[in-house]
Amino acid sequence: MKFKLILDQIKSFKELNLFVEKFQEESGVNLSQIDKKAIESMKNDYESILLTTQNNVHKWLK
Repeated sequence: MKFKLILDQIKSFKELNLFVEKFQEESGVNLSQIDKKAIESMKNDYESILLTTQNNVHKWLK
């Protein structure tokens, strides 16, 4: 049983690695070089845009 679990784990890591490689290839983004501060900044920008959009929709619906 342990042997099968180890093989499943190895297979899963290989599949994940293939997914990451394909994502990087198609998006042009190298995940190992992404700055965590840049990600946090994008998240904050997204949340700000979302809030502004929600406020504008609420005003429009009134």
